[in-house]
Amino acid sequence: MEVRWVQSRRYPAVYTYVDGEHVTEEQMAEYRGRTLLVSDAIDEGRLTLQIYNATTSDNGQYRCLFEKDGVYQEASLDLKIVGLGFSPLITVKEQKDGEIELICSSEGWFPEPHAQWKDMEGKIIPSFSEVLTKGSHGLFHVETSLLVMNSSIVNITCSICNPLLDEEKKATFSLSEPMMSFSWKIVLVLVLPLVATVVLVKWKRGKKANVTLDPNTAHPGLFLSERYKHVNHEHSYSNTSDGDSTAYSKDQARRGS
Repeated sequence: MEVRWVQSRRYPAVYTYVDGEHVTEEQMAEYRGRTLLVSDAIDEGRLTLQIYNATTSDNGQYRCLFEKDGVYQEASLDLKIVGLGFSPLITVKEQKDGEIELICSSEGWFPEPHAQWKDMEGKIIPSFSEVLTKGSHGLFHVETSLLVMNSSIVNITCSICNPLLDEEKKATFSLSEPMMSFSWKIVLVLVLPLVATVVLVKWKRGKKANVTLDPNTAHPGLFLSERYKHVNHEHSYSNTSDGDSTAYSKDQARRGS
């Protein structure tokens, strides 16, 4: 008896079973070490092929070829590999003219997922753009965007659905205030520390200094106060030997504070 599981071609095979033995020489390299034929119900005419660590490349049609005592039979089936991706993430990008762009992205989907935007009442909103890319493991990454006026933002949902499982994952974006107010708050937070710094510098520059004068280095014509905080300047003339009249002037100034 010979049982052969194949895909598009007869050789090499996904799995070959001949007279109770697994023929590894005819097996495709990508299936080695991750297939098992369950034959405990062979007397009932039923054999089960198990594939472990399934990948997107395993997706497709398989045929089972059976031969015994010159009798041939064949059966086929479609193997559907599915991947339910990660919960989507919504990011915000501000545009001109009061518009903002909402970007919804998620990865890990197979086959190609369906992405939709909906308003708070569940009505579908047409997307601005949608991009699907396939990663190294064959799983899809989806990114869809939506342009809205900031005054119209209340509650918007991005949902991504696997068409085979009919299961979806979604994320909701809500904003109670206009985006411009949000942006103004960010600018204000950044500007306030700078303003505070400028005011502090001006205050320090305008503050009076507390100065103590050194009598040992003062000019002989200067007179210091008792606590060395003020200085007076005095200038006088006395009578001369030839009878000139006496002239006296006094100039007093304060320095320091």
